[in-house]
This record gives sequence, structure tokens and C-alpha cells, in this order.
Amino acid sequence: MFPVGTLIPPMNLTATLTGQNLTNVSLRWDLALNDGSAANHVTRYEVFRGSGFYDPDGNGYLKIGTAPNGTSSFIDTGKGEGNPEDYFFIVCAVDSWNNTACGSDQAAKFTRPLSKGRNLVSIPLIQSNESIQTVLQTVSFDNAWSFDPINQEWKSFMKSKPYAGTLEYVNHTMGFWVNVTEDSNLTVAGVVPTVTTVNLQAGWNLVGFPSFDDNYTVADLKAMVAVERIEGFDALASPCFLRVLTDGDFLQAGFGYWIRVGLETSWTVSNS
Repeated sequence: MFPVGTLIPPMNLTATLTGQNLTNVSLRWDLALNDGSAANHVTRYEVFRGSGFYDPDGNGYLKIGTAPNGTSSFIDTGKGEGNPEDYFFIVCAVDSWNNTACGSDQAAKFTRPLSKGRNLVSIPLIQSNESIQTVLQTVSFDNAWSFDPINQEWKSFMKSKPYAGTLEYVNHTMGFWVNVTEDSNLTVAGVVPTVTTVNLQAGWNLVGFPSFDDNYTVADLKAMVAVERIEGFDALASPCFLRVLTDGDFLQAGFGYWIRVGLETSWTVSNS
């Protein structure tokens, strides 16, 4: 609920890859509740974009466009697949006196280059469609697999099989392996999670790092969770392509990690 006369921000911002070859980022949002109404009515929406960095308040983001009231979408051309930068978006409502109310949600486009062969990945954004074929639509691959710690079993997806397998969906808490058939980009668009709880079972867990905090280390993780061992991707460490991480190693968005804990617990990750 908002007091009468309050400028209300747009809500439920989302982002998807669109256009030929998925080269665009399409933003959508719910109209502000006083869009076009008499009291502090919204006259337009302004779209702001951060290039290469994330800020929870959008500080430093540049205005890239406007949309008239009654409009709930905006297309950022050329910022999707094929563009190596990460982009972060905020949409604000503006009234006729230039008062501004910005939505609390941020959307983003994320890209990680993948080399041919095995890659351990994760998706740092909340997807509107978590089907593995949609999530990996920009990746040339044949197989993907992940570990289910609850049932202690592997789940896989194989493009060549009539029945593709049991790994049908992936979300931003998971880590998973992908066998890439030629160098390509893992490019996704979605919602930036504010806080994520990753449930850890006793034993080994294959998880993602759903944060854009560039300064988060293994030591930070250990300060929150009693981790016995953590392993990360190493493209040179054949055949397992893993190495034990030390306290000074940084966790990265878009990468997957093996975490072993002695007891069932949870790990809270923020984007603050």
C-alpha cells in the first residue's frame, strides 16, 4: 500500500534475450499503480543501465532510454548474445514534476565465454524459463549433468537421445557440467537475486554462486558455513578439471562449485 499522492515505482522487472540470434535484451515490467492517474501520475519511464558492474542502488548507471506512460517494455538493442559485457538495468517512474520512483528489482544480462570441452557453470540470474534448453540456448553443447545431493544421484541431459534425460531444469542455486562442442558463450538474461539461500546436504553439493560480489572469497563462505572442502573448475586439471580452493580464492558468478559439509545446513548469499 502507498499513501495517496505518492509516486509509485514500476515492479516485477524481467529480462529475456530476443531478436535475431538473441542479440537484444528485452525488458518488461508491471505498470506503476498510478500510471496515468491524477495524483502524481506517471508521465514516463526511464531505463538505466550499468555496464560491467553491479550496484544494488544503481549508482553510476546511465540513462539509456525512455518509454511513455502506459508502456511496459523496452528493448536494448545489441546488448545480448555476442556482446561480451555484463549489463544491469533499473526502471524508474517519473511524473510531470520530474519526481522519480525507481523499482526495487534489477534485471541483467550475463555472459561467460566457454571453451570446447567440459565446463563447470552456473546461472547467476533468476530465469523466467528454467528449461535447460532455454537456459543454454546460446551454447553449442551435447551433454549436461548435475548432482542431486538429496537423492545422491546424477541427473543428465543428452541432446542426441529421444528421451533427453532427467536434468530438465536448472536454477540459480545449482552448479552443473556442460560438454561444449565448440567455443561459445553462456549468455543469459534475467532477474538479479537479492538474497539466495542455497540448501546444503551432508556430504558433497554441486552449487552455483548467485552473486555479483567480486570480493567474495572462500574464507567468506567458511565464515558462514562449516565447509570441509571446496573445489572449483580448472580447465588444465584433466581428467576431473577440478582443484581444491584456498581461503584466498574468489568465488565467481557463472561458475559452479563442489562444497562438502559435515551436516545439513544452508548458505545465504546476497547481492548487496
